[in-house]
Parts: sequence; structure tokens; C-alpha cells
Amino acid sequence: MSHATPLTGPRCGFSAAVSAVIALSAFVLAGCAGMPIPSSEGAATKLARGQTESNPSQPPAEQKEAPGAEPPKTPLDPPESAGDAKPKVELIGRLETDAILVGQSPLNQAIIGPVPNVTGFRRARLGAQGTIGEQVNWKAEFDFAGGDISFRDVYAGLDELPYVKRLRVGHMLEPFSLEAATSSNFFPFTERSPIVALDPVHNWGVGAFVYTPNERATLQAGIFRGGTSNNSGNDTSGQNDMAYDVRTTWLPWYDRESNGRYLLVLGGAFSERFPLNNMVLINQGPQSNLLPISENPGSPFVKSIAIPASQQQLFNVESALVLGSVSVQAEWSATRIEQIGGPPVFLNGFYVFGTWFLTGENRNYVTRDGDFGIIYVRAPFLRLRDDGSIARGPGAWELTARLSYANFSDPNIPPVNGFKVGDREWELTLGVNWYLNDHARVLFNYVYAEPIDPNFGASAAHAFFIRTAVFW
Repeated sequence: MSHATPLTGPRCGFSAAVSAVIALSAFVLAGCAGMPIPSSEGAATKLARGQTESNPSQPPAEQKEAPGAEPPKTPLDPPESAGDAKPKVELIGRLETDAILVGQSPLNQAIIGPVPNVTGFRRARLGAQGTIGEQVNWKAEFDFAGGDISFRDVYAGLDELPYVKRLRVGHMLEPFSLEAATSSNFFPFTERSPIVALDPVHNWGVGAFVYTPNERATLQAGIFRGGTSNNSGNDTSGQNDMAYDVRTTWLPWYDRESNGRYLLVLGGAFSERFPLNNMVLINQGPQSNLLPISENPGSPFVKSIAIPASQQQLFNVESALVLGSVSVQAEWSATRIEQIGGPPVFLNGFYVFGTWFLTGENRNYVTRDGDFGIIYVRAPFLRLRDDGSIARGPGAWELTARLSYANFSDPNIPPVNGFKVGDREWELTLGVNWYLNDHARVLFNYVYAEPIDPNFGASAAHAFFIRTAVFW
């Protein structure tokens, strides 16, 4: 592995991030080829994001003024629809209850300790979102799982801006991977893959979210304080714990006639970071509980890693293919850590998964956001007809399978108490999901994990997940 010259200050990190933003902006704004596609908000995802888009107003036909008619309005006159500027509020939330049964080999239990069977709330979020006027929007959502109150999305934003399109300021998810960007409301597994441990999470910052006029490409970039991912969302350290992110997506193929039932999306991301307290933490969720409140706990069957570092770079490549009721998604993520007092550390991993709706539904891609949104159930399990009668359907049934590999082992990681640090892990997940309607579902997952400890070798563990989830 080549030894690059370590960057020595925030100015170098900022220059790298700015250069990446400029290069990717040129690519996106160069105008991706292809016919304009209908906005995904129109037929498949308006309900998913709660956004509305009015048609451009047409100039009125010329009319002769009748005698005694009122003079035309001037730009200084107040608008007739002043009531539209009143705040509009919508309640949002989600409840995810998990029951988990765990089995470990004797060696795995000896290495990391016993992982108990658990039942509890994985997420219990309440909040509200709304608009003030035509362009100002806001969101405030908090998580109560575990008995604590944690900040999630708490921001204010502007929409429909020239060139930039959307701007947000506040506490929000940093743009990085497709897996993390897709809400747990719509994600096809109970938990994300082990490599999500490399992802940045919710932090305070400023983000710009750009999309091309035909919505074939997006560019997301932001500047964040990396030390604000705690429950309070505050950072009073005064340290240079800044992070500079950029993520871009591109739709080389999108079937507009089917409203996106057939598509191919490609993307990538980069983040330059200065860690809080000069310490990079990997797989930082609690190891004794499969219901961690941390957003990116990684695998519960491998140990956490702490590396003293001055800087960190994150890399991601993403892709997804949707062929009607069948979809395939894959990502590779990596990090290069500028270790203090030692050579750089490189960690990486990947996953690939497939889904199949037996009842004909499809995953809906939100072209403006660069992620997947709500699943529209064709025949809900129970629904009320217009005439007052009750209709019964099968709901939607989905089969899922995922293979992931996390290589969090590097010879440059310093040992702890004479033991090597850094595990590798293969993980297989199989699942069946039952969607009762658009906003309620039950997920059944089986996970088989094979972590490889650098000191004691391979061990085995498995877990059964049953999740009941509703959101509004």
C-alpha cells in the first residue's frame, strides 16, 4: 500500500472537498443525455416525500379591459393569495418493534461475550414537518427509543432555488451512501449491512441538494460538524471536527413510460473529515444489545475499533438496478485513516442484495433525492371501499437476500494489550417481508455471520429478527 503524504491541516481537507465538488458539479451540470423523465414525485413518489409540484402557470389570453375594470396589479401590490404564506404542519413518526433470537458458537461467545435475546423498540420517532410560504420548509424529528431523546432531522430549508435547487441548514443526515439515504421505512431489511459502520450519520451543517432539470442526475454536498451526532446534537468542544461531503448519482436508464419500474442508477461519494478528539471509531454500537440507538452500529458480532487519527477520508461507489418486481443493489465503501504516530489504515467492505415482490410491486426510486421511497401496495390486506364495505387483499409479499463482507482488519492498526485489533466478517441475510398497506409491514430476517478474529480465527453466530413497523 502506498504511503501518501499526510495532510496537515483543515485547509488541505477543504481544498480536497472543494475540488471534488467542482469536478462532480461539472459532470452533473454538463447535462446527462436522455429524454426528460417525469418527476418521480408525480406518479410514484409524491406521497413518499410529501412534496407537491404545481404546473407552471400559463400566461392568460389577452382580453380587452371592460369599462370600469380594476387597473392591473403592480409588483408593489400585495398578492391576493396571502393566506398561502400561513405555516402548514404535518405530523410524522414511526414505530419499529423488534423481537430477536440469537445463537453464538462457543468461540464467538468467548471472544465478544454473550449477546442476549431481546425485545424492544428499535425506533420510536415522533415529529412534524411543514412549509411556510412556497419555498421555506422545515422538519423536526426526535427518537425516543431506549428511553432517551435523540435528535434526528431538525432543519430548515429552501426549495426551488435557481441552480442550487434545495438548501438546508440544521441537524441532518450527511449525504454519503444509498443504503443509509434510504429510510428505514422503505429499506428491505431489518438492519443495514455491516459496512454502514463506515458511514457518517446525522450532524449539524449546511447542505445543498441539486438535481438536473430532467432529474437524471443529482449532486449533494455539505459542510458539517462531525461531533454533533450525539443525542443532544450539540458540540461545545471548540475543536476542528469538520467534515466536507459530496455525493452524486446518475440515471443512465430510466423507463419514463412505466414511471420508473425499470431503471439503472450509478453513483459515488467522498468525505474529508477531521475526527472529534482525534479519534476515529468504527462499529461503535453497543456490543451486548441488538437494539442499539446508534445509527451505524455495524455488526453486533465483531468488536469496536478506536484509532487515534488527525484526518479521515471516506469513499463510496453505489449502483442499483430495478427490473419491475425484481431489484439488485450493491455498494462498496472504504476509509483511509491518517493515524497519529503510525502509518495510514485502510478499511473497506461491500454488499450486494436482491429483492423480489411476489405480488408485482416494485421499489420506487426518488429521482430528486437519489434514494428509494415508499412501496405502493396493490391490494392492501384490509381497506375500506367507497361504499363502506371492507375489501381484503394479500398485501404485498417480498423475498430478500443479501451477502456482505466487511474487512476492518489492517496490520497498521496498533494492538491493544498485546492483541491484534480488527475483524473481518462475512454475513448472509435472508428475509420475507409482508406489507399490509403502504404504511405498515412485518419483516422476518435470518442472519448468519462468520466473524474472523485476528487472534483466534473464525467463529459463527446467527440471529432471527421479527419486526413490526408502522409509519406516518
